[in-house]
Amino acid sequence: MPNRIDKAYFAGLVDGEGTICFYHSYAGEAVTVNGLIGIEITDPHILDWVVEKWGGKIHHRPARSSRNHKDRFIWRLTTQKAVPCVKSILPFLKIKQKQARLLLELAEIKRHSRRNGHGEYTHKYRPKRQEAILREGKRLNKVGR
Repeated sequence: MPNRIDKAYFAGLVDGEGTICFYHSYAGEAVTVNGLIGIEITDPHILDWVVEKWGGKIHHRPARSSRNHKDRFIWRLTTQKAVPCVKSILPFLKIKQKQARLLLELAEIKRHSRRNGHGEYTHKYRPKRQEAILREGKRLNKVGR
């Protein structure tokens, strides 16, 4: 269980080296909005600590052929799995607090969404709000805003 110092340190990692972003995912003809919290860095050792405290997995992405690139290591949690992590660091985030709140809202919408017997989502699916969250997240993450 992460303590207060762990949460503050991790929030600093997310603010400085991480992302809280939103994207479309496709399953056949169905399109939905998802979110994630993630960190991509060249030293995997800190990510071992992240996995120990918040779960998830580390993915290795080999360097490009150029001598100027290093291997990268990626940790991420998607929408529902990200909720406990994001809630725990929300008070400590300084830069990405708005994105964190959007991810929590998206997770809440998706948690209450269910398919009926005909494969259609219930009224709580709120696709327009999900798309608005996607657009707002992209706007907040835009470089040089």
